[in-house]
Amino acid sequence: MNRLLRPGGRLVLLDYVIASPAWARAMQWVLERVTVPLGGEHLRRRPLVTAQIEGFVVETSQRSKLGIVERVLAHRPVEVRQSNGGTR
Repeated sequence: MNRLLRPGGRLVLLDYVIASPAWARAMQWVLERVTVPLGGEHLRRRPLVTAQIEGFVVETSQRSKLGIVERVLAHRPVEVRQSNGGTR
């Protein structure tokens, strides 16, 4: 994600995430036994954590009622370059 977005650019994610209730997490685990081998579809991702690890500044994060879908709005910080004072 970080390589594709210019500094100051906005990141909008909508993804399946690991559910809040234990019974829903168990169902996701069972479903992934089929969805991952067939199409690489992971139902228990953590886009909020991934965005934070990548260095994005998270503006908002919302989860659905069961916590199965998460919406994340973040931006890539603008890099500040330090000058070397003109010396070599």
